[in-house]
Amino acid sequence: MTYEEAYPVIHQEVEKRRRKWQLKAVTWMDYDDVSQLIKLHIYKKWSYYDPEKPLAPWVARIVCNQLSNLLRNNYTNVISPCNKCVCALADGTCEIYGVRDNSCPLYRNWFYNKKSAYDIKMPLPLCHHSSEIDLHLDEKYNIQYEIEEINRIMKEHLNDREWNIYKLLYIDNIEESEVIKSLPQKYRQIQGYKNKFYQLAKELIHEKH
Repeated sequence: MTYEEAYPVIHQEVEKRRRKWQLKAVTWMDYDDVSQLIKLHIYKKWSYYDPEKPLAPWVARIVCNQLSNLLRNNYTNVISPCNKCVCALADGTCEIYGVRDNSCPLYRNWFYNKKSAYDIKMPLPLCHHSSEIDLHLDEKYNIQYEIEEINRIMKEHLNDREWNIYKLLYIDNIEESEVIKSLPQKYRQIQGYKNKFYQLAKELIHEKH
């Protein structure tokens, strides 16, 4: 018997177990995708099938094993240990540590080693993207404010000539070649100014944070 000849039975056994796929959080992979992966696996293992034995039980065992493997690889390997811990309480707290956080060594290990994989495998629906992705970066960090603040501090640490060059380069965004032309001959070694601006800004930012 070839795989093609056995396909109706294979398809029937795979479809029988559709209700067993409960991982709805993985929005990019539904049971139709899962069934294709399982059928491909059966195709690759077809040489191991003994035609003297019933086909349906052999297929059924493979389907169940593959469902378990896919669930493990896409969810149970990366979920927080709290989901499987006897100390986890129904209200989302921990019986030992109270809040579920890095106070627990198991949670801390998951946070630093597996949380990023969990975040990738458990994507948010696009309809919630604007309200749930990282609390809006611009709400936590005002880039324009920080730029204006560093410019203000730089002005306090530069003399008038240096500030004029800094302003032309980094605030007015004038081309470097044009800035050089606007300077007196003896002040046209602009790379030295740029190096000073870079080092000073780096030191000021380090002190600030």
